[in-house]
Amino acid sequence: MADAQHFARVLKKYRKERGLTQGELAEKLLVSAQSVSIWENGKGMPDLMHLCDLAKILSVSLDVLLDNRPDEVRSFIGIDGGGTKTEFVLIDETGRKLNSIILGGCNPNTCGIEAVVQTLCQGIDYFHPEEMKVCGVYLGGAGMGSGNNAQAVIAALEKAYPNLKFGCGNDIQNVIACCSEPDNCIAAISGTGCVVFSSVNGTIRRTGGAGYLFEGSGSGYDLGRDAIKAALQDRDETGPETILTGLVEEKLGGGVWEHIHDLYKQDVSYIASFAVLVSQAAQQGDKVACEIMERSSEYAANLIRVALKKTPGIKNIIVSGSLYAKSDLFFGQVTEKLPLDLIVERLTWPPVWGACLQCAKLCQVEQLPSLQVFLNSDNEQ
Repeated sequence: MADAQHFARVLKKYRKERGLTQGELAEKLLVSAQSVSIWENGKGMPDLMHLCDLAKILSVSLDVLLDNRPDEVRSFIGIDGGGTKTEFVLIDETGRKLNSIILGGCNPNTCGIEAVVQTLCQGIDYFHPEEMKVCGVYLGGAGMGSGNNAQAVIAALEKAYPNLKFGCGNDIQNVIACCSEPDNCIAAISGTGCVVFSSVNGTIRRTGGAGYLFEGSGSGYDLGRDAIKAALQDRDETGPETILTGLVEEKLGGGVWEHIHDLYKQDVSYIASFAVLVSQAAQQGDKVACEIMERSSEYAANLIRVALKKTPGIKNIIVSGSLYAKSDLFFGQVTEKLPLDLIVERLTWPPVWGACLQCAKLCQVEQLPSLQVFLNSDNEQ
């Protein structure tokens, strides 16, 4: 078990990080504020029951509080960055999740390099990298494959954390790393955006992915935009009646035309949040929604078909992103438009796991972390 001085230092850091006073933490633990003060001064330790309660309240593992890890055990930070959110996960060499945090989007094409670096530093600092024996960080992020975005981000992070190893790639590489055949597969993402990549012996080629301004279909943004457009046309009587109108206005909290100016002020991720309404309406047989779903799934399937022509012989396809994850209808419509001899995997665990695997390789870990240990550690926390 850790000594009282280590525990005091860790407790104080995480209490402040969670925005709690000693009195507020004491109230949650049903102990006196004086008890918390004693612990933070290194003059005593809580009993096991209170240690377990502290771990839950502070959202950390007992090992973090007690430093029960052997000195040789290292930890890694895997980051999955998208246009809407950025997920950070800290794991040890076995794959056990030690901590995690979700922050805002970090696509440099929409946020800018400076804002992206700020978000990444906030996430890394959350884990106290020196204390947690972090040896490396891998970011698989949307927009990192454009121009020199990845190089600029790594340069800024290496300056801020000179003792850490950094790797950076497109968010699709997180998905590819999760595939059963990562060196010979096609990976497709339909989330806020829509893009397909083929991976052949370490060489990755892109198909699509022009971004929300130029894609026109196949992404969450496109479905969300089309849902709002259909509602506007319904209310304006320039288009057919559709269930989407009621769903859109319920989400907006009022008439769609009354909110048009507010919608123009929203970002891409907010418009994409309306995509789920299209799937809901289509499942109820709404003709307009069904047409939108058909158009979008055809676009996504065609990107995969084109990628297959570029890389003949590939049989493994892995799909990821909010549309595939949240809509069985979209997934089914895309797969039925593909050749029958393909093996199509739908990513059912967080793509950040792929970033963790990439980080372990970056740090030259001989025995890669276990996915099952990673998934089981969620239930332990």
